[in-house]
Order: sequence, then C-alpha cells, then structure tokens
Amino acid sequence: MSRIDNIGRNGNDGDHYFQRIEKYLVLNKNDISSYLSPEQLLDLESIIRKINYCRNLEDKDESPHYVVVKNTWPMYEEVWDMIEKWLDYEHEKYDRADDALSLGSKNVD
Repeated sequence: MSRIDNIGRNGNDGDHYFQRIEKYLVLNKNDISSYLSPEQLLDLESIIRKINYCRNLEDKDESPHYVVVKNTWPMYEEVWDMIEKWLDYEHEKYDRADDALSLGSKNVD
C-alpha cells in the first residue's frame, strides 16, 4: 500500500505557501491480490461500492482517475515542483481577479 500526498494552500493576509498534505490512499492492485484473503477482498470491494454509491448520491464522479507517481521514481520531486508552479499560477489568477473586483467596487461609490 502506498500513500500519495496532496498539496494544501494556507496563509494569512494574502500570504500563501505550498504544503504537501496527505489526502489520498493508493492501493496497488498486485498487493491487493497477493496479500488479501478472499474474504478481505470481498470486504474491500464492498467498501469501494459503498464509496462509489455515496459519491453518486452527491453527483460526484463515481470513479475519478488519478496520476500516481511513486516516491521512488526519479521524476517524483520534479512532479511536485510542477504542481507547485501550476498552483502558484492559478493562485495569481484568482488574486488578480479579486484585486480587479475590489477596484471595481471602490469605483462604484
């Protein structure tokens, strides 16, 4: 079993920083078939069905797809850098939009 970290954005007064947070649980299918008993496999399948059912009730994608980069792969840190740069870019767009909205509301008076 592997865990994949996710990133978080936190900060006060417009100060933002990049933080990796644990958000996803990744199970290797080979590990599942190798290490779980038939009963445990049925339990896992039942849990997956329950999660998919509840996601469907909330109009969420029942089986979202993800890209997983194992921490032992040579591109692991490079991928984290790419994610951080992308988030910085996205955050700057929202900051600029917020600034524009703030300026627009000041001009209304």
